[in-house]
Amino acid sequence: MYVVLDEDKDEFFSKLERIGMQRPIMLFWGFNDPTAPLTDGMELYNIIAAKQPRTSMHIVNQAGHHSFRERAAEFNRV
Repeated sequence: MYVVLDEDKDEFFSKLERIGMQRPIMLFWGFNDPTAPLTDGMELYNIIAAKQPRTSMHIVNQAGHHSFRERAAEFNRV
């Protein structure tokens, strides 16, 4: 299962490096996410931001994978 997820992630990141994103992007990342560590978020940000200047990343402490739910007020404010 994880092998397939890793392959999907690699394919997606490769596509982002080649094509980029056509719209502004906001990443809202939970610092304590056990399934997607902050290093993954930073890698994703760097790949997207290289081609899309309207990219921002917001890292929230004491939040996991569903940080937009766990920190809904902060997410909506951002």
